[in-house]
Amino acid sequence: MKMKLSSDHPRSVSEHFTELHAIFRSSIILFLLAMIAWAYSSDSLMLIWLDSLPLGAASMNLSVYSP
Repeated sequence: MKMKLSSDHPRSVSEHFTELHAIFRSSIILFLLAMIAWAYSSDSLMLIWLDSLPLGAASMNLSVYSP
């Protein structure tokens, strides 16, 4: 059973590649914007996380953060 919408029309392969190129381009631009936003906000997020940890002389636990 074939389903066909009223807006369907045959397209050439080059039109499909043009549409795929537009999708890739917009995805890459959004990804770059997300990377830039993360680069500026990651330092403050890590500082907030480290401030919430019980570290220092008052802490009776030894926390080692390394790979």
